[in-house]
Amino acid sequence: MISVSELLAEVVEPNVNAFSAEPGNRRLGLNAVWALDSLASHVFHDLKGAGLTHESKDSFYKAKLAESHDCFKMIWDVSTAGKHAARLQQSKLVLSSQEITSVRAEGWLAYFSGIADHREWGDRIYIANERFGLRPLDEEVRKALGVLKREYSKLPEQA
Repeated sequence: MISVSELLAEVVEPNVNAFSAEPGNRRLGLNAVWALDSLASHVFHDLKGAGLTHESKDSFYKAKLAESHDCFKMIWDVSTAGKHAARLQQSKLVLSSQEITSVRAEGWLAYFSGIADHREWGDRIYIANERFGLRPLDEEVRKALGVLKREYSKLPEQA
């Protein structure tokens, strides 16, 4: 079985870094999202084994993370929408894989999407819907990675 530290070093961080370098590449974006979703499951099992979480299933642990971290909720929703095409629960941020879209962000669109630095303009994968407008997926990925690393650091041997 792959350990959390191996998963981070060999799968998750390379996927996140590749997507950060090419934020307009949907394949790299979904790979990063799915790697983070998998990382959350691995972190859950290590925390549960150490008696540091009371959730009985990884889906309950992920739901708890999603309640307190909007970026993780976004990643979890994108992961599921990307795998299953659509979500039926209206409480989700992302209801369909159709909301995972590629947009050329330049000028006012980029600026009002939160991309003030013109060096970051260009093709980018966004989560786009009427509930919150446009969110750059690469930013949500980086934030969620930070959340999961903090969760993992709760383990005694990681502190």
